[in-house]
Amino acid sequence: MQFQNTNLGVAISKNREEIQVNSHMPSPFKCEPLIDAKRAAELLRLHPKTVKRLAKLAILPAIKIGRVWRFRESELDAWMTAQLQYSGHPSPKGATL
Repeated sequence: MQFQNTNLGVAISKNREEIQVNSHMPSPFKCEPLIDAKRAAELLRLHPKTVKRLAKLAILPAIKIGRVWRFRESELDAWMTAQLQYSGHPSPKGATL
């Protein structure tokens, strides 16, 4: 006997107790990978210590996991775009980090 959950793209076999994930089904559990402060600093052209300090002050969007700061590239891009717009600097069309 096999049950199919089409929302998650998972087939569960009761007899064999196997779980099969259909790769063609989009997973609702996928999320953007997190990057570390070193990579965030490279993207922002800042020193890693500056990036960590801005994260600690809640100026940069970040998540602290244990003792390590993590960032999402999309949030850093949105933050940089907002900073450019706020300061009156024109941002190139379609330009992202």
